[in-house]
Amino acid sequence: MKNLPIRQPYFIIWTILYLCFLLLGLILPNSLAVTFLRLAGIFLCVLYVSIYSQNLLLKFAFMLTLLADVFLAINSVSIAGVITFCFVQFTHFIRLKNSSYKLLVIFYIGILLVFVFSILWNIDAHYPLAAIYCTTLVTNIFLAKKRDTISFLGFLLFLCCDILVAVSFLASVGVLHHALHPIADYLAWAFYLPSQVLIANTPEKLARSTKKVAKAR
Repeated sequence: MKNLPIRQPYFIIWTILYLCFLLLGLILPNSLAVTFLRLAGIFLCVLYVSIYSQNLLLKFAFMLTLLADVFLAINSVSIAGVITFCFVQFTHFIRLKNSSYKLLVIFYIGILLVFVFSILWNIDAHYPLAAIYCTTLVTNIFLAKKRDTISFLGFLLFLCCDILVAVSFLASVGVLHHALHPIADYLAWAFYLPSQVLIANTPEKLARSTKKVAKAR
């Protein structure tokens, strides 16, 4: 089974962007230049899968990922960004499970209902949405482990990033010490772009799980 080939020009550009925003982030952590470099890396992932992948769900997931990152670049605690990232993880879930597209619509509606009910019940929507997001991400890690090493490593790095995002959020609202906020923000992106590059290089057709192969035989 062939993976999407990492074309050398893309790998070089990803590496340059990665090193630039890591180094510049130490000097000017909140600058527009750092934000631009980070988003440029994700945009390159969108461009990459748009050109080289035939998987529509993978393409859609990366478009949503870029949109979520734009929301969070504007506002680091944007609820729109959190909702969109929930959409991202479930889109990957459908892709990994090779399930019906209809489930996407059902899930998206369910997420929006969770948001609406959170407002009606005066609950901070970040927490129930984060729980749903985390559950879906962990599920994707287990699914990818059974079917593809590249995807598994990508989602594992994704989890490392999101643990740091959670630390950053909790520090920003005073649950954790505020000094952790900039540190977690910086380290999160150290995991995030590599995770997206790996996921962008997911095989076109994922292997079936061992149990399914056994039954087929």
